[in-house]
Amino acid sequence: MDRLLELLRRSQLISVTTHRDCDGDGVGAMLAFYHALLSMGFKTRLLSVDEIPAKYSFLPGYKNIEVFNPSKAPVAGDLLIAFDTNDSRRIEPLASWALKNTTNVSPKGQLVFIDHHPVLEKGPHPGHSSFINTQAASTGEMTFDLIKSMKIPLNDHVAQCLYTSIVFDTQLFRFIRKSPRSHQIAAELMQFDFDPTDIHRRLFGNQTPQKLKFLAQALSRIEYYHSGKVAYLELRKEDFLNHQVDPEASRDVVDLMMNVQDIEISFMIREERGKTKISLRSKGHHEVLTLAEQWGGGGHLYAAGATLDQADNQILKKQILEWLKKTGI
Repeated sequence: MDRLLELLRRSQLISVTTHRDCDGDGVGAMLAFYHALLSMGFKTRLLSVDEIPAKYSFLPGYKNIEVFNPSKAPVAGDLLIAFDTNDSRRIEPLASWALKNTTNVSPKGQLVFIDHHPVLEKGPHPGHSSFINTQAASTGEMTFDLIKSMKIPLNDHVAQCLYTSIVFDTQLFRFIRKSPRSHQIAAELMQFDFDPTDIHRRLFGNQTPQKLKFLAQALSRIEYYHSGKVAYLELRKEDFLNHQVDPEASRDVVDLMMNVQDIEISFMIREERGKTKISLRSKGHHEVLTLAEQWGGGGHLYAAGATLDQADNQILKKQILEWLKKTGI
């Protein structure tokens, strides 16, 4: 964190972003830091590599997020900070642009990451100025610590965004890594003026009839392997079109599969915007990050994924089941 704090002190124009196909942790942390910097007079802007889902439009600053366009690239700044990833591939083409154009604090440009995912063995290195803490339950917790280290006072906007980040990635405090930290930070944030119940509803309870029908059909097609310890689901683009739902609706499915009794690992293969996406989950007895890295993916030890150019789903399924068998499941 000390290296990052020094870079921040030397910067006048700071851009913040999060990874492609973002989630509540990355968006909340990015917006929280944006508001914190603004409160201290920093020149700050919000950039994204794709459209931010409308479900996060309730967050203050959402309307100020600019989707990066290489042909209309903004004026270069001093520093680009990416939240909730340490893999530059997940913020392309923004990463390449930043390394070529943010030159005031470094002759080769400066890109840093704030993240709680493990650094990939087969991926790009995030750099020595990045702030990585794999013990944190969310990037929001790390952003809270960073704001405190900069001695920036919290305010309503910062607190609302940080709380969103934390409750999203801990799934309402279900996954807190055996630490009271998430609860302690949340208790401090709740002293500010925002409605936690409304955030919970917007993140986890705002389902449409179309999405419920989609989920019902999807869950009815789960296949079970390895004596019922492994659950598998395949989703095709027709599934989304037939129910008029966005592919983002599938993000809930692989987590719901883990609620089945005796399931140790679930995985899902889905078609999305001309790509094939693999999602992997584990209850903690078998890590899945190594498997995701085989296809250039990443994530956590027990929750990971990868994106490929269009692939044969049946071949992928067979490869994953064979890999799981070798792990002894």
